[in-house]
Amino acid sequence: MKFKYFTIFIICLITYSCSKESNTIITQSIPFTPNNNTYNLETYEDSVLTIYTYSSIWRLTTIQKIKNEVLIEKNTYNYSGNTVTVTSNVRNTFYKYYLNKNGYADSLKINEPGLLSITEKYLYNNFGMVIRKNINALINNVPYSEYTDYIYQNGNLIKSEQMVDNDKYTIQYEYYMDSINVMAGTIEATTFIPQSKNLIKKETTSDDTFKSFTYTIDDEGNWVTTVTNELDEVNTKISKLIYIK
Repeated sequence: MKFKYFTIFIICLITYSCSKESNTIITQSIPFTPNNNTYNLETYEDSVLTIYTYSSIWRLTTIQKIKNEVLIEKNTYNYSGNTVTVTSNVRNTFYKYYLNKNGYADSLKINEPGLLSITEKYLYNNFGMVIRKNINALINNVPYSEYTDYIYQNGNLIKSEQMVDNDKYTIQYEYYMDSINVMAGTIEATTFIPQSKNLIKKETTSDDTFKSFTYTIDDEGNWVTTVTNELDEVNTKISKLIYIK
């Protein structure tokens, strides 16, 4: 089902989750109270250092990707009224978020001149969670559309159903119900979409693939997220928070 990869392609920037086992420390958060400092969130994954820089009012300002001490990409966030524009120093793709009164995205427009034009629109329920995403696009002058419905339980996304024509692709989600999703605020500052209340434990797709998430804090106080798939392939991400006076 190639359409799922299209959605993965157009959803930019980060998506990562954490989870907890019985002996996991979960008292440290990344960060959830705005203060008078700016700060960086550094993540290490696949030999790439990604630095997320936030302002003192908890707004994401830049995302930098560095490999072998060389900057390979920098995304810059610019805020104006209820809009946020994201630009890249290496790609000619522009992202523009239109925010509602709660600071979340009502819509997103993605444009790369001569290649693609994409509009995403989000429908919310009374609890402020996205229940439908509609995508309409023109890619190489070829029209494309899809929609995804989201189902929640106890403040958590438990199922997504993506439809393209008559094809359906689903993902079911499981959570560590005794662990609050302390990464939510940091992710929301990047995607402008509300996140689930608890930490993700497992994602299972309709084509029988899955990802399992575990979460620990290492001896240096860094967050370590380990993701294992159905092939027993393991991916590890290390996250570190640095305050800047």
